Amino acid sequence: MSKIKKLQTLNWPDMLSEEVKIEILNLMNSVLEDDTIIGFPEVLDDETGLKIIDELDEDIRLKKKHVLLATSENKRVIGMVILNEKQLPNCKHIVELTRGIIHPSSRGTELLNHSLYRIAERCIKLGKDIIILDVRENTRSEKVWLHCGFRQYGRLPDYARVDEEVFSGIYMYQTAVDLKEKFATFAPKTVKE
Repeated sequence: MSKIKKLQTLNWPDMLSEEVKIEILNLMNSVLEDDTIIGFPEVLDDETGLKIIDELDEDIRLKKKHVLLATSENKRVIGMVILNEKQLPNCKHIVELTRGIIHPSSRGTELLNHSLYRIAERCIKLGKDIIILDVRENTRSEKVWLHCGFRQYGRLPDYARVDEEVFSGIYMYQTAVDLKEKFATFAPKTVKE
């Protein structure tokens, strides 16, 4: 596999083109080749994967979900995160971060830091004060989110089942303001005139 070129853009699309849908599927499958932590037991075939991504596209168009895409110089999607807004009136201040993934060849770069700043910024713009997420216990993902300032608020012993193995899950939260402050040095640079 060729090395992914450096980050070119981080954006919040209003819809997904057919090319981007294929890029997202490729990203998801590149992660699933290493691990099953994004909710699927194995690499997705085109039909299944594109159906899932078509549903995501519909939710983006209806503004039920927001997707941050990281794209490389060569237009490949190298990172993605989905924000799900809570719909209940008493929970509208909460947003759930799901499927936060980075292409294996782009991990260990500053992509995560830049993305977290943009996520915090978007949540504040949307009026979302609390960001929640859940991950499998004792995974690299759990360590990363803890390092990013998320705090545990719960644990579910029977969180995921893969090939008859049961995994525990950790539920975490952080305020959007705290996240933005923590990653403020990764704010986009503006040109002064």
